[in-house]
Amino acid sequence: MQSQTRSWIVLLLLVVTTPCTLRGAEATISTDQQKREYLKSILYSPQAVEDWLAGDVLWGEAFHPILGWTHNERTIHHGVDGSFVSYHYDADGARRVMAYADGPCRIHTYGDSFTSCEQVNDGETWQEYLAAHLQEPIRNFGIGGYSVYQSYRRMLLQEAETPAQYIVFNIYSDDHYRNLTGWRNIRHGSTPTNRNEVSSPPLPYVKVNPATKQFIEVQTPCPTPESARRLSDLDWVFDQFKDDFTLKVVIAQSNIRAGTPALSYAEIGPLAAEHGWTNPVDSLESLKEAVDAIFTNAGLYASMRIVEKVEAYAAEHHKNVLYVLSYGNKVFRNAQRSGSRFDQPFVDFMNAKQLSYVDLMQAHAQDFAERSIDVDQYVKRYWIGHYRPSGNFFAAMAMKDKLVDMLNPKPLSYNPSGKVTFESPWEGGAEKAGRWPAVTLCCGRRQVIWLASSGAKRPSVDPRETDITAIMATPLPVGKNTESKIPRTPRCWLTGAVERLPFCGSETSLPHYRSHRRRFNVHEDSVRV
Repeated sequence: MQSQTRSWIVLLLLVVTTPCTLRGAEATISTDQQKREYLKSILYSPQAVEDWLAGDVLWGEAFHPILGWTHNERTIHHGVDGSFVSYHYDADGARRVMAYADGPCRIHTYGDSFTSCEQVNDGETWQEYLAAHLQEPIRNFGIGGYSVYQSYRRMLLQEAETPAQYIVFNIYSDDHYRNLTGWRNIRHGSTPTNRNEVSSPPLPYVKVNPATKQFIEVQTPCPTPESARRLSDLDWVFDQFKDDFTLKVVIAQSNIRAGTPALSYAEIGPLAAEHGWTNPVDSLESLKEAVDAIFTNAGLYASMRIVEKVEAYAAEHHKNVLYVLSYGNKVFRNAQRSGSRFDQPFVDFMNAKQLSYVDLMQAHAQDFAERSIDVDQYVKRYWIGHYRPSGNFFAAMAMKDKLVDMLNPKPLSYNPSGKVTFESPWEGGAEKAGRWPAVTLCCGRRQVIWLASSGAKRPSVDPRETDITAIMATPLPVGKNTESKIPRTPRCWLTGAVERLPFCGSETSLPHYRSHRRRFNVHEDSVRV
């Protein structure tokens, strides 16, 4: 934001210091002059470009001939509570996998910095929280600053090399706008004085017009080192980007802030009309309204078409996709205060297509409604710019159910195999499970069968405060070889003060049944699932 402000100052100074005489909607200074001066202010130095091509970049935006950039390993002082954050990457380009790293991976994730999880360490991402919960690895192919289109393009490249059956495709609130420009720095506004390196490089993008249904995919303007070196050449940069849709928007926004909207009437009026805007553009307010509308509509429309391409790819390659809608704290705050959201047309599109997605705006809104704090206090719990570790954990738990529903077979945490430990019935387990195992407990010389079904009722006594008691809805024989005598759907509980159970020494090698943090010895062949 600071770099954007400084670039806007350049434009404001241009407007103030350049003699101009306004006559209606005309001025002696042209928007082309404004564009050229603005592009001059954000040019990279030749040395910065050479460093970028050599991989010597502070913020980790390493040159890529197709995607524009990928990440380098780095350590940055921008973590929670003033901590340093380290970023490491595996050989395939994914952020370092920590949980179950040696296991086969069937889940890949794509998106921008809310997928790569900037401002937290490798083990604090939402992918790692999910992996630890599901007991299987999840690979993180998110890249900071990416658009929806870049994430789609990275998915195509990565899945061709190391395919996965399941895709989590994360779309952050700002990614819609990033689809529309061939050079991210046009919107970001970094200058050599505030960041003397190649920051926010060129990228592949799309040209769209919702009114005419135009959707054109465009490769990055700088696919080679030779073309990248032209980013220090003002004439080349101006010719390349003077008609960039986002540059027109940026110049108009600068004129709005400077109080000189007439400088943009001649360009934005026809552009807005081409995009289906029917109102006149002849005042500061009408200019602002038109610019906001066409920029947002174009960005959302672009994302809709890109999602359709993701779906087509997934269908062709037999993959399953879960979409995630992520938001920054400012967007969330604005939505809570205004009662509306800027991306409602995109949400409507997702619903109309019946796509599986997790809406983190809605998840946070529900969580916020349950707390007695104001929205400013709320966002501090989860965001520090990007998500705090607590925010990533929140996101992971919000995604969990829909991700588990999509996976087949279910992850180990939801489809255990081998020796299994079950929740005790007095903790509510039987009310949550569809079926329970028969467990034979050896207590002294007695063998007691405990069998629960989803229809069983809770015991009427607290097993932690009573002696061993069999509370049965129907009589249940107890003794040797009783399994054959048990009805197919009995309803009974074994209850008892677990700390007073005498264990058989001969069964110490058998698997354990955990109840109230105590271990019971269980006959292995009596556990049925």
